[in-house]
Amino acid sequence: MALPLVLASFTGFLALALGNLGLFVLFLGQAILIPFVTMGIHFIMGLATVGGFKGLIDDTGVGNDIKQLIPSEPYTGSVNTIPSYWSMHVIFFLTYLLTNAIKIYKLPVAEGASDWQVANRRSKAVAVIIVVVLSLIALPLIRYSFTGAERAAGLLLAFPAAGLLGWGWYELASKCGARHSDVFGIIQQILPSSTGTAMTCVYTPSA
Repeated sequence: MALPLVLASFTGFLALALGNLGLFVLFLGQAILIPFVTMGIHFIMGLATVGGFKGLIDDTGVGNDIKQLIPSEPYTGSVNTIPSYWSMHVIFFLTYLLTNAIKIYKLPVAEGASDWQVANRRSKAVAVIIVVVLSLIALPLIRYSFTGAERAAGLLLAFPAAGLLGWGWYELASKCGARHSDVFGIIQQILPSSTGTAMTCVYTPSA
């Protein structure tokens, strides 16, 4: 239920600890962009109540406390879950990672790069893509099925809205100087071709 807070906190911690610009831009999106965009969507959707769509927008069901961005916050009034903060945060986060992995996989092969370097990069990117896609399917489905805190209409709106934001925020991170916005460090693990042969640390026992 508190997954968005956990993801944002973990991303912020890693961004500061590793000095990863891609992670830092992702954290800014989680901490600033998504809350304000979600509030804006709720405001626009709230205007629809004037047109007689109050039953569609307002949700006064049981468990309104867990439908907030901070689940422990006491709340008994109506809660707008079209879309919910949870779905917007999680889908934004996963879409950002998915875009990152796809871009890394599609990077052109550098001149002089060995076959094992290219295969290593692509295999790691494919592994990330598979995990993220499965998470995009499983997490919202679990949330919808077992918590009662999501509605189908909210998820249907969150996927395109948060998905486009995740993709666009990744492109912004790239423009801000993040090297391919590589939050996984896959590219940094591969030596540039200018270094020639691979370098390793070898222990040589003294006589």
